[in-house]
Amino acid sequence: MARIVIGTPFKDVATDNYIRSLVDMVLYTERQGHYVEYINEHGSLYDTRDRVFIKAMRENFDFALQIDTDMVFPPDALCRLIERDKDIITGVYVGKEIEHRPVLFTELHKDDENAGPYAKKHGLRELMENDIFEVVGCGAGFLLVKEHVIRMMRIHKHEWFRPYAGLGEDVSFCQRAVELGFKIWADKTIPMGHTKYVEYTIDDWTGAEDEIQRNKEEWHG
Repeated sequence: MARIVIGTPFKDVATDNYIRSLVDMVLYTERQGHYVEYINEHGSLYDTRDRVFIKAMRENFDFALQIDTDMVFPPDALCRLIERDKDIITGVYVGKEIEHRPVLFTELHKDDENAGPYAKKHGLRELMENDIFEVVGCGAGFLLVKEHVIRMMRIHKHEWFRPYAGLGEDVSFCQRAVELGFKIWADKTIPMGHTKYVEYTIDDWTGAEDEIQRNKEEWHG
């Protein structure tokens, strides 16, 4: 049995689909014999995410799961990530920008004399041919972290989610974890939705990519 604390930073109103997904997932996970505790936090993103980690560390949870209020996921999503037995693992979901690219990063740069901090998404299509694959950064919309990672970062005087200048709080966490030698994994087998006015999935990314390619061919053809 695993002990998991689930935390959600409330910066927006939670969607109905998120609430249904969360309730169904907690009930399913508990039926599998795990202990789940849910907290919601208000405040800045990095501060509320930090408080979830503090609870995991102080109360001897095995995992902390960060979820955003605009996510949609199946009942077995948490159990499937636990079964992967990775230090840090995320479900694969897409952004809400027009291209709907996965919120995953293959390169991270904290200090660059010319461009400043930035993250890149090169080579995602190739990586996505695998069910599970390693990345160097991801969003925290559905992010599972083992407690020993949280504790080790604190021992080494690392902050968790306080953002570096030019990076979001989620990618800043990834940067610090990678610096300590932890690997970040992404599991694309779990269907994830990211809601704005409608729910976006990985199919929206592949469709947008194909349309961009067709437009390029027509432009040059």
